[in-house]
Amino acid sequence: MPQHILLHSSLLRQYDADLISKCLCYLNPNNYHLFIGMQEHKAVKCKLEEKYYGILHNIANLPSHLKSNVRCSSSLSKQLYLSDCNAFLPDNLSVTKPDTPANPPAVEPVLLRKNGHIEVWFKKADQFFMPHGRIGLTINS
Repeated sequence: MPQHILLHSSLLRQYDADLISKCLCYLNPNNYHLFIGMQEHKAVKCKLEEKYYGILHNIANLPSHLKSNVRCSSSLSKQLYLSDCNAFLPDNLSVTKPDTPANPPAVEPVLLRKNGHIEVWFKKADQFFMPHGRIGLTINS
């Protein structure tokens, strides 16, 4: 996998289906780490201790019968696919810079919507004139 893809967050300038497919080929039962965290480890003997915080943990290989189930599961492979291009994403992300600035750039974003489930903020690209967006997702269970 290209090093620049591993070391950076998802900063995409253009959609490249071939690159996405190439990166997805690296996801297979022999090439990943699964992290499971829990407060109490009753069923698992934790033999290792993390050196900075002293957190008990364990490292184990995925059993071979589980690897073969994932590799041979046709129903799983039908559920994992690249979706079609999103019709709601614009083709042109350029931001036009006005000849004369009407107002000074906004210092902070504006809260458009907030309820118990979502917060939506907006800030116009009026300083560096570079389009960008950020989506944050928190799952509480």
